[in-house]
Amino acid sequence: MARKGYVLVKCEGSKIREAVQMIRQKPGVVAADVVTGAHDIIVTLQAADAEDVAKIVLNDIAGVSGVTGTTTYLAVSLA
Repeated sequence: MARKGYVLVKCEGSKIREAVQMIRQKPGVVAADVVTGAHDIIVTLQAADAEDVAKIVLNDIAGVSGVTGTTTYLAVSLA
């Protein structure tokens, strides 16, 4: 069963536009939106499992130029 995750991304202010464009091109990224508040970008991910979500965050999102931090949330089913 596929896992859905949300990643809250903090970025250097001058690099937000470039970072969101790069993140949108990464495998597994369903959406990436610039937002107001404590974080700069919210990313929606879809991956095979929790380990793959972690790999996308660590290998693809955290390494984008300008990204200074990430917080990841996995969606859970309560049904």
